[in-house]
Amino acid sequence: MTLDETSKKSVVLAPLVLLSACDHYIRSARGSKRRVVGVLLGQNNGTRLRVANSFAVPFEEDERDPAVWFLDQNYIESMNDMFKKINAKEKLIGWYHSGPRLRQSDLAINELFKDFCPDPALVIIDVESNNLGIPTDAYTAVEEIKDVSHNTTGAANNSRMVRRPREALYIYRQLLKQKRRKKSV
Repeated sequence: MTLDETSKKSVVLAPLVLLSACDHYIRSARGSKRRVVGVLLGQNNGTRLRVANSFAVPFEEDERDPAVWFLDQNYIESMNDMFKKINAKEKLIGWYHSGPRLRQSDLAINELFKDFCPDPALVIIDVESNNLGIPTDAYTAVEEIKDVSHNTTGAANNSRMVRRPREALYIYRQLLKQKRRKKSV
């Protein structure tokens, strides 16, 4: 897949996801420098990720060493199984954290999420943003293969996070438009 093909992918967030992430942060990490992590559920049609739901995940990381972190994979599996019983159309499509920016360990955490879905999205939700607008950024990992033919070891693989367009509150706006149309009739 080329960068041009991957850059067409966008992320649509339902308001419930933003509310759930903020609630998760307030209950778990408010007043600290810790971030919270959760799972994103929804649908992926190849060009658009529709994030409809989420759930919080137990997560710890060492403030002094960003390479040291713990994410409970058994919890993710059991919660994902329960959510499948509630709504089989919603699949695990990525993860979120409370930001406010990308961190050194995000690529490693993203690799772990590849055990659950082939191309996980990362949505950073800045829960303490004072700016107007939607406090989110969406990313997916892009694998870069560098040709090192002069080297005997062959090609080197490298991953990086690529920012994606997001359409948070898109669904909410559509619902408001529908209500206004019904009132005017």
